[in-house]
Amino acid sequence: MECEGLSCASLSLDNHSPFLSKSLSRNPRASLCLRIRLILSSLVQPIYDVSAGLLRGAQSCPRRLSAFGRGAEELAVPTASVQHAVTSAAMPPMRSSNKHQGATLDSSTVASTASQMEKVAEIVRLARFDGSYTPSQRLQQLTGINEHDSLAWGKKQWNAPVSLPVLTTVRVLAHLSGEYDGQRATWRLVSQKAEKWLNTQQPEWKVVGVATVDELVMAAASWPRP
Repeated sequence: MECEGLSCASLSLDNHSPFLSKSLSRNPRASLCLRIRLILSSLVQPIYDVSAGLLRGAQSCPRRLSAFGRGAEELAVPTASVQHAVTSAAMPPMRSSNKHQGATLDSSTVASTASQMEKVAEIVRLARFDGSYTPSQRLQQLTGINEHDSLAWGKKQWNAPVSLPVLTTVRVLAHLSGEYDGQRATWRLVSQKAEKWLNTQQPEWKVVGVATVDELVMAAASWPRP
């Protein structure tokens, strides 16, 4: 290829005027430079032609890409519609949220539990040091246990006089067990003390069928609650 370039350069030089040929023959360096320029020119021309072709092709690409883009958009529209339809069919209709209602219910439950615990704690505080109870207005407000009903139950159960502290204490134990079994940990201690005290009062209440404190509490629980 190098020889072909030199041949082309030599041919081009031969076609120049005799004056230029004589001048170049006297200056070998100038002759060499001219030959190199002619060789480079012969190499650059094909590259230029290819570049021009690529440039023309690139100028026509935006129009083709634009047409392709419009087609892609047209295809995307039905695809989005289908996706929306599928999503609508797959998802059930939304129901109204019950979070607020659930929070209200939870708050009511907590408030009710707190109220019960407060009542149990107050009932426990009404016990005497030995665990026994006596009739009082506050005890009646908290439990409904009153002196009249206790005496009526004692008369029916034993048909003999039984002290009000015994009747009241066992009725309080029956009330706590029936109404506040979930808060047993709160009143367990006073219950144990009350059972010990009742055992010391057995001569008053121990009869056939009621020989233990548990049986005594069961008998009180069977009496209609206030």
